[in-house]
Amino acid sequence: MSQLNEGQIGNKYEQVKDLDKKDIAKLIRKDLKKFSDSKFSVQIRRFTGHGSIDVRLISTDINKRINKRTNELCANYPEINKDFRSEVESVIDQYNFNKSDMMQDYAHVNYWSSFELDGNLTRHLMTKFETKQLR
Repeated sequence: MSQLNEGQIGNKYEQVKDLDKKDIAKLIRKDLKKFSDSKFSVQIRRFTGHGSIDVRLISTDINKRINKRTNELCANYPEINKDFRSEVESVIDQYNFNKSDMMQDYAHVNYWSSFELDGNLTRHLMTKFETKQLR
């Protein structure tokens, strides 16, 4: 989910406003390299009228970047650390804009985006949590 509020424009949007989503995804990949302890998958999806840039966390420093959910429904389920999530979403959003008006039920962005754990990493972490190999 984007962190941009209605009416906000990412600080690098003007540089990329005429670029295709594929080219923006390349820039996001490059910017994510600043997290040297983490590997990401950056993919674009195209659909009528828009597209999305989806980022998945493939590997990382688990003790630094991942938390274990503590509620009863998802007791052994991993989640991305809030600060790390915020930093990565800021990288994704810097090329985006949000000209939506939710009062009018109108959504308008350069691209939709998501940031989540890769399925393989999630399964690996759940096993570690269940066997108490991680906190």
